[in-house]
Amino acid sequence: MRRLNTIWHEYVVVAVKKIIFEMSEVTNRRSGLMAGLIACGLFVLGILFLGIVFVPLAAIVALIATVLAVKNKHWGGILVAVLAWILTVIGLTTSPVLLIFLGFL
Repeated sequence: MRRLNTIWHEYVVVAVKKIIFEMSEVTNRRSGLMAGLIACGLFVLGILFLGIVFVPLAAIVALIATVLAVKNKHWGGILVAVLAWILTVIGLTTSPVLLIFLGFL
């Protein structure tokens, strides 16, 4: 019985390690891509509704997307993060309240 428990334990440990490894491969493969898309969505919300709320959120999420994409060397994530930064700058320059807050007006 003890030998059976040891074999079962080793099997479970190997299966869990395999699952964790596969999950890390999937998340590393697309790192930064989803955060960049969320930043772009926040930009759209900032243009349509409350720019003072959504544009800074888009900047924070774009920063996270940039860090994740560069860290994992995911070119698609880097391109989406650059797009998110471009849209965030556009949102910043089209919001008079944010420009006053930053001291540009």
